[in-house]
Amino acid sequence: TADGLPGMTITAIMQDKKGYLYIGTYDGLVRFDGVEFINYTRTLDPKYDFASVRAIFQDEAENIWVGHNDEGVSCIKPSGEIEMFNMETGIPNNSVRAICEDKDHNIWLGTAAGLCYITPSKKIVTPNGLSELGQEKILVSKLYCDTAGRIWISTALENELFVYSNRKL
Repeated sequence: TADGLPGMTITAIMQDKKGYLYIGTYDGLVRFDGVEFINYTRTLDPKYDFASVRAIFQDEAENIWVGHNDEGVSCIKPSGEIEMFNMETGIPNNSVRAICEDKDHNIWLGTAAGLCYITPSKKIVTPNGLSELGQEKILVSKLYCDTAGRIWISTALENELFVYSNRKL
């Protein structure tokens, strides 16, 4: 913290396409350029209306997606504009634990109580197959899109791994 980190518990880390490191903590998001930390938190700039960070992801359009513990997800665009998605806008839970992008540029969100994706036109969609498997409130821990375009979904529960392929879980 003496060097600029907003908190000592690191919850997520990602390197963007320009080489910057983004580090998430319970107290905010920072970008490290190799020399200094730049903080992105509401205490320093009210446009960053979030505190804790749980997941960080950069999409193909170079947007930085930040999943929060209790505030949904923020999309920080290269222009600096920020778009927020939360339960009020349609995601299943405000604790966003995992983020990935599929081959159609949908942004997948794994939450503490559900799974969804945000289309490029900003429509929030619940994937097919969750109710048939009794997983409407799936607790997602990790998401991964493989080279075949399948979305792999792991949970915090033992022996649970799901795959979304051909538009079905």
